[in-house]
Amino acid sequence: MSNDELVARFFPTEQVLQTGTFYGWSKPHQEIDVVEAFALVHPQGVSNFSELTNGKIIAGTRMGMTLIRSEDGKWRTLSSNKNLHQIVATAAYEQGDEIAVLVDEFGLLYTVSDEGKLTEVNKGNLPDGKVDFIHSSPDYRQWFVALTRDGFTELYQSSNLQQGEWQQINRAEVGMNTWDGMRYGIYWRRPNGIGFSASVDGSVKCYDFASGNWTENSTPDKRPVIAVAAAASNDYVGILTGAGGGFAGVFAKTHYSANCGQTWTETDSPYSVKASAPLVLREDLILEVGGVFSDEGIYASKNGGLNWFKISNENALSDKLWTTKNHGLFLVSNGAYGFEMIQNSQDDGATWALELTSLSSHFFEQMRKEKEAK
Repeated sequence: MSNDELVARFFPTEQVLQTGTFYGWSKPHQEIDVVEAFALVHPQGVSNFSELTNGKIIAGTRMGMTLIRSEDGKWRTLSSNKNLHQIVATAAYEQGDEIAVLVDEFGLLYTVSDEGKLTEVNKGNLPDGKVDFIHSSPDYRQWFVALTRDGFTELYQSSNLQQGEWQQINRAEVGMNTWDGMRYGIYWRRPNGIGFSASVDGSVKCYDFASGNWTENSTPDKRPVIAVAAAASNDYVGILTGAGGGFAGVFAKTHYSANCGQTWTETDSPYSVKASAPLVLREDLILEVGGVFSDEGIYASKNGGLNWFKISNENALSDKLWTTKNHGLFLVSNGAYGFEMIQNSQDDGATWALELTSLSSHFFEQMRKEKEAK
């Protein structure tokens, strides 16, 4: 979709200046113009992991590519959309040759085959907006899509992906507010459903695929939720809450629940400044990451948060941690200094193995030659 089409759709009263417009390169392509080519070979912005039943894992990237991981830990590019639009959400969709659903930054939905073929989905009456979340029941008869538009997060449900008849089932304000600070809408996958929390509500909501019912419970003291952590293999949910005003830090608290917030247990990790929600990998293991000032790494507790020990020195605060049912934990670096890494842990975060990096030996060789030439 072109900029002209976007302006016509969302700003019908505006006009695009056409006089003197030049399309294409303003001057011939030069040898130094390698940023796009480098990014296509070394994708960054890896996020939105989804695990398939065949043991493979897919993930989206910032340049419109979808990566796929084999069972033995090898990553490769599965597909790339022609407009290089960022992939902002993924979900398993194993039907025939198709293996997943992808959503790009402009709200377009695609199915992707195991050979990388992309097919645009007719999304029916689903409104346009920034898609934040997509998930379905195992039989693909219950689909959920969350999107942000006009200062609200909205959750839609449909019994079909193709030509869906989407119904809005939830809506909450998000974004910056003078009194409340930053307001969030957070969604997560549960083994048998989905979860949702909005800062303005001071609650968590859980949907069950089998019963078709929602459960809603308050957060401790109805504190606003800033972050949520949930493992793919269990129904625990960890939350980071603030005292109000959208500020976390020394005023934040961390809790976890095994029953969608009917009861909460506060964790007492060594971090004086709370920066992340506790991740309950199983009943006897909780992880919490930090590192706001100096104490970087991951702490673990094996007794419900009463006692803690450092399990890893990995600086995970600015990284993205993804859990899977069958392949352990995945840590994606934040791309500091222009490079990004995907690491995998098979021992609950104690050790990490590098699986993919955007670091290029050619880049360093070029820097060395330039330095020697001076």
